[in-house]
Order: sequence, then C-alpha cells, then structure tokens
Amino acid sequence: MNQSLSMASLLKKLSAIGLSESDVRRVGLPSWWNDELNEIPSAVLEGSAHIAQRLHLDVS
Repeated sequence: MNQSLSMASLLKKLSAIGLSESDVRRVGLPSWWNDELNEIPSAVLEGSAHIAQRLHLDVS
C-alpha cells in the first residue's frame, strides 16, 4: 500500500489526541517551516520528527 503523508493528515491525527493546529505549528514545527512544504512527503516526514521530539510524542 502506498500512502502519502501530508501536513493536513498529520494535523488531523494530532488534533484527535487533543493538540491544536496552532500549538503544533507554534511549538512543534521548526522556525524554517513554511506552507509550501505541507504537501511534500519527505518534508512532512522531517516536520513530523520535529513535532514528535519537541512535543515528547512516542511514535514507535
């Protein structure tokens, strides 16, 4: 199965566990993040790693 990761789908999943989009963007994403990266799977993967580390989320 080939699934594409987008920032919208990631934010939706994080919202389901109680994290607001604004908090994730403000605290979780690196300062260099911009919306042009939202649909690039490799960039979203890197962004998700930043989010997991900064918000102390276990992604294993």
